[in-house]
Amino acid sequence: MAPVARLAVIVALAVGAVFLAVDLTSEPSGPVFVYGDSNLILSSQYLEPGATLRTLGNSEMCNFFAKMKADAALHPSVVVLAFTGATFSPCAHDVPRYDAYLRDYKKARALFPESTEVFVVLPSPTRAPAEKFLAAPTNEDVYKAARASGLPTIDAWSALGGPDAPYTVSDGIHLNEQGQRIYAATLSDAW
Repeated sequence: MAPVARLAVIVALAVGAVFLAVDLTSEPSGPVFVYGDSNLILSSQYLEPGATLRTLGNSEMCNFFAKMKADAALHPSVVVLAFTGATFSPCAHDVPRYDAYLRDYKKARALFPESTEVFVVLPSPTRAPAEKFLAAPTNEDVYKAARASGLPTIDAWSALGGPDAPYTVSDGIHLNEQGQRIYAATLSDAW
């Protein structure tokens, strides 16, 4: 091979390596949206920058479908569904909570382009007296629905101590400051 041809191959390889390095370290190609309830609101101050939060206390995924549809037009690269399992929303009372969550995870996924990576958070665990506020003493049914959804998961459940829920405050639902930090760090891994 002639010296000029060898030099051209070396330059091409070097340029290709630079492009590969850029691709491996680049930011997400589209916006990042995180949808969630009061534990997301509480933890928001500890989240890594780079995501747009869509929050509403005492909410369910079905409260966000119109917003998700509008956000889908922006072609997000990442979407995170972070719901603890409150059932104050009238749209979540038509079927048992497990079934509602499974249905809504699938509907949320269908709203976004195939190129969007949609994660479901294995929720922050709850404990008594959560049954005063939720439809059940714990949110293990929401955890099971998230696992069964077929979507990639972010495991906040284990990071927050599983069924013992050691990071909740006295209501058994909301996270204390240490729990908020753990939750935020776990969610931030998505982007």
